Amino acid sequence: MRRHLVPSGNESLELLLDTICNTFGGIIFISLLVVILLNTTSEVISSIPPTKQSQADLIKADIQRERLTRELRELKNALLQQQEIASSIVTEEVLQAGREAKRLQKEHSRLLVEKSETIGDTSAMQQQINKLAQDTSDRNFKLSAARSQKKRLQQKLEQEVVQRSRTAVIPKLIETILSKRFYFLKRGRLYGPIFLSTGEFNSIEFAELTLAGQKSIGTTSSGGVAVDVKGNNVQQLASKYQGIQSTTHVIQIFVWPDSFEHFEAVRVATESVGLKYELTPCEESTIIRIGAPSSTKPTYVQ
Repeated sequence: MRRHLVPSGNESLELLLDTICNTFGGIIFISLLVVILLNTTSEVISSIPPTKQSQADLIKADIQRERLTRELRELKNALLQQQEIASSIVTEEVLQAGREAKRLQKEHSRLLVEKSETIGDTSAMQQQINKLAQDTSDRNFKLSAARSQKKRLQQKLEQEVVQRSRTAVIPKLIETILSKRFYFLKRGRLYGPIFLSTGEFNSIEFAELTLAGQKSIGTTSSGGVAVDVKGNNVQQLASKYQGIQSTTHVIQIFVWPDSFEHFEAVRVATESVGLKYELTPCEESTIIRIGAPSSTKPTYVQ
């Protein structure tokens, strides 16, 4: 009866070993395929990031590797159980051969597991390299966009400089005793004249105020003409001097700090109608008071 069981046990063990060998062969094939693919793709690290499909394939292969490794461990446990059962029904020679096969198989499995783990580490490194390449690509794109924006802003700045740059002319002061017409350049608007040609107070653009017992002049919220810094409304500004003759009057313009940059357009409009002007810079807190008429004194205009 015992002689009949021995061949049966050997046959069963051989079938199990064939199955395990076939499985190991499949694992080795897949592992070699993954290694070849990784070696091929890692020979030259390109700055161009891999496609999302290739990254997904890499992750799928890594998951497949882990699953096969887990199945290998399960088969090893099943083999141990099978050999324990077979040890009770086989001869000493067969047991010795089984032990040797078990030792070799264990060593082979250990090497396969180490190789699989190495491939897993390589796969993780490749994924990190892919992420770094993608980040580098994104930064290069943002840098290129920033350079383009800088170039556009530089061109715009150069255009503004050209538009606002004019040849400087040294003013020539001329002494005169002609009557003055007074204008305010404040909050980017040109107000005036304070007194109309009829001698009446210009109540549309100005308001009389009383400060410390003295009368002063302020501007109204609805008066004045907005001054375009680039000088696109010179004709509209020149219309403020309608009825004023250069042979009888000169212009005195009080300019506040918030409108210094607007004066150039006002100057061009004033000179376009042939009028001479006197520029009077003011401080933010400057108050223009109305005093008693004084005798005509010489003044310097340009």
